[in-house]
Amino acid sequence: MTATSSYPADIRAQPAALQQLLDAGLSSDVRALLSDLKSFDRIVMTGMGASLFAHHPTFLRLAASGLPVWTLETSELLGPAAGLLTRGTLLWITSQSGDSGEVAALLEALPSSRPRVLGVTNNTASDLAVGADVVLELHSGEELTVGTRSYVNTLAAQALATRIALGEPADTRLLELPGQLETYLEDWDDHVEALGAAVASRTIFIVGRGPSLAAVRTGSLIIKEAAKVPVEGMSTPQFRHGPLELVGPDVTVIHLAGDATDADFNERMFTDVKRVGGHAVWLGSDGAGSNVALPAISLPEALPIAEILPLQLLSVALAERNRVEPGAFRHIDKVTRTL
Repeated sequence: MTATSSYPADIRAQPAALQQLLDAGLSSDVRALLSDLKSFDRIVMTGMGASLFAHHPTFLRLAASGLPVWTLETSELLGPAAGLLTRGTLLWITSQSGDSGEVAALLEALPSSRPRVLGVTNNTASDLAVGADVVLELHSGEELTVGTRSYVNTLAAQALATRIALGEPADTRLLELPGQLETYLEDWDDHVEALGAAVASRTIFIVGRGPSLAAVRTGSLIIKEAAKVPVEGMSTPQFRHGPLELVGPDVTVIHLAGDATDADFNERMFTDVKRVGGHAVWLGSDGAGSNVALPAISLPEALPIAEILPLQLLSVALAERNRVEPGAFRHIDKVTRTL
Protein backbone atom coordinates (compact mmCIF):
# COMPACT_ATOMS: atom_id res chain seq x y z
CA MET A 1 0.00 0.00 0.00
CA THR A 2 1.32 3.45 -0.91
CA ALA A 3 -0.46 6.67 -0.03
CA THR A 4 0.39 10.34 0.16
CA SER A 5 1.68 11.03 3.65
CA SER A 6 0.73 13.84 6.00
CA TYR A 7 3.62 12.87 8.28
CA PRO A 8 5.67 16.12 8.14
CA ALA A 9 2.51 18.18 8.65
CA ASP A 10 1.57 16.00 11.62
CA ILE A 11 4.98 16.59 13.19
CA ARG A 12 4.52 20.35 12.80
CA ALA A 13 1.02 20.11 14.31
CA GLN A 14 2.18 18.54 17.59
CA PRO A 15 2.36 21.78 19.61
CA ALA A 16 -1.23 22.68 18.69
CA ALA A 17 -2.46 19.17 19.48
CA LEU A 18 -0.67 19.23 22.83
CA GLN A 19 -2.33 22.55 23.61
CA GLN A 20 -5.74 20.97 22.92
CA LEU A 21 -5.03 18.23 25.45
CA LEU A 22 -3.82 20.67 28.08
CA ASP A 23 -6.85 22.89 27.54
CA ALA A 24 -9.20 19.90 27.94
CA GLY A 25 -7.42 18.43 30.96
CA LEU A 26 -8.47 15.14 32.55
CA SER A 27 -12.10 14.38 33.34
CA SER A 28 -13.39 14.04 36.89
CA ASP A 29 -13.92 10.26 36.54
CA VAL A 30 -10.33 9.80 35.33
CA ARG A 31 -9.08 11.87 38.26
CA ALA A 32 -11.16 9.89 40.73
CA LEU A 33 -9.83 6.56 39.43
CA LEU A 34 -6.22 7.71 39.45
CA SER A 35 -6.53 9.05 42.98
CA ASP A 36 -7.49 5.57 44.17
CA LEU A 37 -4.71 3.43 42.69
CA LYS A 38 -3.73 2.03 46.10
CA SER A 39 -7.05 0.19 46.24
CA PHE A 40 -5.96 -2.16 43.44
CA ASP A 41 -3.99 -5.36 43.97
CA ARG A 42 -1.92 -4.53 40.91
CA ILE A 43 -1.79 -2.16 37.95
CA VAL A 44 -1.15 -3.66 34.51
CA MET A 45 -0.18 -1.11 31.85
CA THR A 46 -0.43 -2.37 28.28
CA GLY A 47 -0.50 -1.39 24.62
CA MET A 48 1.21 -2.14 21.33
CA GLY A 49 3.97 -0.22 19.55
CA ALA A 50 4.38 3.40 20.57
CA SER A 51 1.31 3.18 22.84
CA LEU A 52 3.15 0.57 24.90
CA PHE A 53 6.44 2.47 24.89
CA ALA A 54 4.74 5.65 26.13
CA HIS A 55 3.86 3.85 29.37
CA HIS A 56 7.48 3.53 30.45
CA PRO A 57 8.05 6.88 32.22
CA THR A 58 4.81 6.44 34.18
CA PHE A 59 5.67 2.82 34.97
CA LEU A 60 8.99 3.93 36.47
CA ARG A 61 7.43 6.66 38.60
CA LEU A 62 4.63 4.45 39.91
CA ALA A 63 7.08 1.63 40.65
CA ALA A 64 9.36 4.04 42.52
CA SER A 65 6.41 5.01 44.72
CA GLY A 66 5.95 1.38 45.75
CA LEU A 67 2.82 0.65 43.72
CA PRO A 68 2.55 -2.91 42.31
CA VAL A 69 2.75 -2.03 38.60
CA TRP A 70 3.44 -4.17 35.54
CA THR A 71 3.93 -3.21 31.91
CA LEU A 72 3.78 -5.61 28.96
CA GLU A 73 2.46 -5.73 25.43
CA THR A 74 -1.20 -6.53 24.93
CA SER A 75 -0.52 -9.63 22.84
CA GLU A 76 1.04 -11.30 25.90
CA LEU A 77 -2.16 -10.77 27.87
CA LEU A 78 -3.96 -12.93 25.30
CA GLY A 79 -1.88 -15.89 26.53
CA PRO A 80 -0.65 -17.15 29.90
CA ALA A 81 0.03 -13.62 31.20
CA ALA A 82 -3.75 -13.17 31.36
CA GLY A 83 -3.40 -14.64 34.84
CA LEU A 84 -2.37 -11.15 35.96
CA LEU A 85 -5.85 -9.82 35.21
CA THR A 86 -7.80 -10.46 38.40
CA ARG A 87 -10.85 -8.65 39.74
CA GLY A 88 -8.52 -6.56 41.91
CA THR A 89 -6.44 -5.37 38.93
CA LEU A 90 -6.50 -2.02 37.18
CA LEU A 91 -5.95 -2.76 33.48
CA TRP A 92 -4.53 0.44 31.96
CA ILE A 93 -4.79 0.09 28.18
CA THR A 94 -3.38 2.67 25.78
CA SER A 95 -4.25 2.59 22.08
CA GLN A 96 -4.42 5.79 20.05
CA SER A 97 -6.94 4.22 17.63
CA GLY A 98 -8.63 2.13 20.29
CA ASP A 99 -9.28 -0.49 17.60
CA SER A 100 -6.03 -2.46 17.46
CA GLY A 101 -6.63 -6.17 17.01
CA GLU A 102 -4.98 -7.12 20.29
CA VAL A 103 -6.96 -4.56 22.27
CA ALA A 104 -10.28 -5.67 20.79
CA ALA A 105 -9.42 -9.33 21.44
CA LEU A 106 -8.36 -8.64 25.02
CA LEU A 107 -11.54 -6.75 25.87
CA GLU A 108 -13.62 -9.57 24.40
CA ALA A 109 -11.66 -12.21 26.34
CA LEU A 110 -12.01 -10.59 29.77
CA PRO A 111 -14.01 -12.76 32.18
CA SER A 112 -17.18 -11.63 33.90
CA SER A 113 -15.11 -11.03 37.05
CA ARG A 114 -13.07 -8.62 34.98
CA PRO A 115 -10.52 -6.05 36.13
CA ARG A 116 -11.34 -2.37 36.10
CA VAL A 117 -10.29 -0.92 32.73
CA LEU A 118 -8.81 2.54 32.13
CA GLY A 119 -8.67 3.24 28.40
CA VAL A 120 -6.36 5.90 26.97
CA THR A 121 -7.36 6.62 23.38
CA ASN A 122 -7.90 9.28 20.77
CA ASN A 123 -11.09 7.67 19.44
CA THR A 124 -14.07 7.91 21.76
CA ALA A 125 -16.13 5.63 19.47
CA SER A 126 -13.51 2.86 19.43
CA ASP A 127 -13.61 -0.66 20.86
CA LEU A 128 -11.43 0.52 23.73
CA ALA A 129 -13.57 3.54 24.58
CA VAL A 130 -16.74 1.43 24.51
CA GLY A 131 -15.21 -1.41 26.54
CA ALA A 132 -13.39 0.65 29.18
CA ASP A 133 -14.86 1.65 32.52
CA VAL A 134 -13.13 5.03 32.37
CA VAL A 135 -11.74 6.79 29.28
CA LEU A 136 -8.87 9.26 29.10
CA GLU A 137 -9.23 11.06 25.76
CA LEU A 138 -6.05 12.22 23.99
CA HIS A 139 -7.55 15.10 21.95
CA SER A 140 -4.82 14.74 19.32
CA GLY A 141 -6.93 14.94 16.17
CA GLU A 142 -7.06 12.48 13.29
CA GLU A 143 -3.82 10.85 12.10
CA LEU A 144 -3.53 8.85 8.90
CA THR A 145 0.12 7.86 9.01
CA VAL A 146 2.99 7.25 11.46
CA GLY A 147 2.06 8.32 14.98
CA THR A 148 3.18 11.80 16.02
CA ARG A 149 0.54 13.95 17.72
CA SER A 150 -1.08 10.95 19.38
CA TYR A 151 2.26 9.81 20.82
CA VAL A 152 3.22 13.21 22.23
CA ASN A 153 -0.26 13.65 23.69
CA THR A 154 -0.07 10.16 25.21
CA LEU A 155 3.16 11.08 26.99
CA ALA A 156 1.62 14.33 28.23
CA ALA A 157 -1.59 12.61 29.34
CA GLN A 158 0.42 9.97 31.19
CA ALA A 159 2.44 12.71 32.89
CA LEU A 160 -0.75 14.43 34.04
CA ALA A 161 -2.17 11.10 35.19
CA THR A 162 0.99 10.23 37.12
CA ARG A 163 0.90 13.46 39.10
CA ILE A 164 -2.69 12.79 40.11
CA ALA A 165 -1.93 9.18 41.02
CA LEU A 166 0.98 10.24 43.23
CA GLY A 167 -0.90 13.13 44.83
CA GLU A 168 1.43 15.74 43.36
CA PRO A 169 0.27 19.26 42.53
CA ALA A 170 -0.05 20.38 38.92
CA ASP A 171 3.09 21.99 37.48
CA THR A 172 2.45 25.09 35.40
CA ARG A 173 5.67 24.49 33.46
CA LEU A 174 3.81 21.84 31.47
CA LEU A 175 1.70 24.65 30.05
CA GLU A 176 4.85 26.16 28.54
CA LEU A 177 5.63 23.01 26.56
CA PRO A 178 3.56 23.68 23.39
CA GLY A 179 5.39 26.98 22.85
CA GLN A 180 8.77 25.35 23.50
CA LEU A 181 8.07 22.61 20.94
CA GLU A 182 6.86 25.21 18.45
CA THR A 183 10.07 27.18 18.85
CA TYR A 184 12.12 24.07 18.12
CA LEU A 185 10.12 23.20 15.01
CA GLU A 186 10.53 26.70 13.59
CA ASP A 187 14.10 25.68 12.71
CA TRP A 188 12.91 22.57 10.85
CA ASP A 189 15.31 22.77 7.91
CA ASP A 190 18.36 23.38 10.10
CA HIS A 191 17.50 20.44 12.38
CA VAL A 192 16.81 18.05 9.51
CA GLU A 193 20.11 18.99 7.86
CA ALA A 194 22.08 18.64 11.10
CA LEU A 195 20.51 15.29 11.96
CA GLY A 196 21.09 13.92 8.48
CA ALA A 197 24.74 14.96 8.65
CA ALA A 198 25.17 13.49 12.14
CA VAL A 199 23.82 10.07 11.15
CA ALA A 200 25.79 9.15 8.04
CA SER A 201 25.95 5.35 8.22
CA ARG A 202 23.30 2.80 7.34
CA THR A 203 23.70 0.72 10.53
CA ILE A 204 22.07 2.66 13.36
CA PHE A 205 21.44 1.98 17.03
CA ILE A 206 19.57 4.24 19.47
CA VAL A 207 20.36 3.75 23.15
CA GLY A 208 19.31 5.27 26.45
CA ARG A 209 17.96 4.32 29.84
CA GLY A 210 15.27 5.21 32.36
CA PRO A 211 12.44 7.41 31.05
CA SER A 212 14.42 7.93 27.82
CA LEU A 213 13.61 4.35 26.82
CA ALA A 214 10.24 5.64 25.63
CA ALA A 215 11.98 7.71 22.96
CA VAL A 216 14.60 5.02 22.25
CA ARG A 217 11.92 2.46 21.41
CA THR A 218 9.48 4.80 19.69
CA GLY A 219 12.27 6.52 17.75
CA SER A 220 13.52 3.23 16.36
CA LEU A 221 9.95 2.24 15.47
CA ILE A 222 9.08 5.42 13.57
CA ILE A 223 12.37 5.45 11.64
CA LYS A 224 11.53 1.96 10.38
CA GLU A 225 7.99 3.05 9.51
CA ALA A 226 8.63 6.52 8.14
CA ALA A 227 12.05 6.12 6.48
CA LYS A 228 12.17 2.38 5.70
CA VAL A 229 15.60 2.25 7.40
CA PRO A 230 16.41 -0.60 9.80
CA VAL A 231 17.44 0.72 13.20
CA GLU A 232 17.60 -0.98 16.58
CA GLY A 233 16.71 0.68 19.86
CA MET A 234 17.71 -0.77 23.23
CA SER A 235 18.81 0.22 26.69
CA THR A 236 22.38 1.43 27.08
CA PRO A 237 23.20 -1.39 29.55
CA GLN A 238 21.83 -4.01 27.14
CA PHE A 239 23.95 -2.53 24.35
CA ARG A 240 27.04 -3.10 26.48
CA HIS A 241 26.03 -6.74 27.00
CA GLY A 242 26.97 -7.86 23.50
CA PRO A 243 25.95 -5.45 20.71
CA LEU A 244 28.92 -3.18 21.45
CA GLU A 245 30.94 -5.89 19.70
CA LEU A 246 29.33 -4.82 16.39
CA VAL A 247 30.63 -1.27 16.54
CA GLY A 248 33.04 -0.04 13.89
CA PRO A 249 33.43 2.86 11.46
CA ASP A 250 30.22 1.99 9.61
CA VAL A 251 28.05 1.96 12.76
CA THR A 252 26.28 4.99 14.27
CA VAL A 253 25.09 4.87 17.86
CA ILE A 254 22.71 7.64 18.93
CA HIS A 255 22.92 8.18 22.68
CA LEU A 256 20.04 9.83 24.48
CA ALA A 257 21.67 11.83 27.26
CA GLY A 258 18.73 11.32 29.61
CA ASP A 259 18.18 13.05 32.91
CA ALA A 260 20.82 14.06 35.43
CA THR A 261 20.72 10.64 37.10
CA ASP A 262 21.47 8.76 33.89
CA ALA A 263 23.70 11.12 31.89
CA ASP A 264 27.01 10.07 33.48
CA PHE A 265 26.36 6.38 32.78
CA ASN A 266 25.28 7.16 29.22
CA GLU A 267 28.39 9.27 28.63
CA ARG A 268 30.57 6.27 29.48
CA MET A 269 28.99 4.36 26.60
CA PHE A 270 29.35 7.37 24.30
CA THR A 271 33.07 7.44 25.09
CA ASP A 272 33.42 3.68 24.59
CA VAL A 273 31.72 3.74 21.17
CA LYS A 274 34.19 6.39 20.02
CA ARG A 275 37.09 4.47 21.55
CA VAL A 276 36.34 1.33 19.52
CA GLY A 277 35.96 3.30 16.28
CA GLY A 278 32.21 3.82 16.01
CA HIS A 279 30.36 7.01 15.16
CA ALA A 280 28.76 8.35 18.36
CA VAL A 281 26.00 10.97 18.39
CA TRP A 282 24.94 12.61 21.66
CA LEU A 283 21.29 13.68 21.75
CA GLY A 284 20.97 16.14 24.58
CA SER A 285 21.57 19.66 25.78
CA ASP A 286 24.84 19.21 27.67
CA GLY A 287 27.58 16.72 28.19
CA ALA A 288 29.68 14.66 25.87
CA GLY A 289 30.13 17.12 23.02
CA SER A 290 28.99 16.32 19.45
CA ASN A 291 25.55 17.42 20.57
CA VAL A 292 22.35 17.25 18.58
CA ALA A 293 20.05 19.72 20.26
CA LEU A 294 16.81 18.87 22.03
CA PRO A 295 13.92 21.30 22.35
CA ALA A 296 14.63 23.62 25.25
CA ILE A 297 12.13 22.69 27.97
CA SER A 298 11.60 24.02 31.48
CA LEU A 299 10.03 20.88 33.01
CA PRO A 300 12.41 17.90 33.46
CA GLU A 301 9.40 15.57 33.60
CA ALA A 302 8.71 16.46 29.94
CA LEU A 303 12.10 15.16 28.75
CA PRO A 304 10.57 12.09 27.00
CA ILE A 305 8.46 14.49 24.91
CA ALA A 306 11.45 16.65 24.01
CA GLU A 307 13.49 13.59 23.06
CA ILE A 308 11.12 12.30 20.39
CA LEU A 309 11.11 15.42 18.19
CA PRO A 310 14.73 15.13 16.95
CA LEU A 311 14.14 11.45 16.22
CA GLN A 312 11.03 12.34 14.21
CA LEU A 313 13.05 14.85 12.21
CA LEU A 314 15.81 12.29 11.78
CA SER A 315 13.23 9.97 10.23
CA VAL A 316 12.41 12.72 7.73
CA ALA A 317 16.10 13.22 6.90
CA LEU A 318 16.65 9.48 6.45
CA ALA A 319 13.51 9.12 4.30
CA GLU A 320 14.74 11.87 2.00
CA ARG A 321 18.14 10.18 1.78
CA ASN A 322 16.39 6.87 1.09
CA ARG A 323 14.27 8.54 -1.62
CA VAL A 324 10.95 7.58 -0.07
CA GLU A 325 8.09 9.81 0.97
CA PRO A 326 8.37 10.31 4.75
CA GLY A 327 5.72 8.38 6.60
CA ALA A 328 3.90 6.86 3.61
CA PHE A 329 2.84 3.28 4.35
CA ARG A 330 3.65 0.56 1.79
CA HIS A 331 2.59 -2.69 3.45
CA ILE A 332 0.50 -1.80 6.51
CA ASP A 333 -2.44 0.36 7.53
CA LYS A 334 -2.59 3.00 10.24
CA VAL A 335 -4.53 0.63 12.51
CA THR A 336 -3.25 -2.94 12.88
CA ARG A 337 -6.28 -5.20 13.22
CA THR A 338 -4.68 -8.58 12.40
CA LEU A 339 -3.46 -10.68 15.34
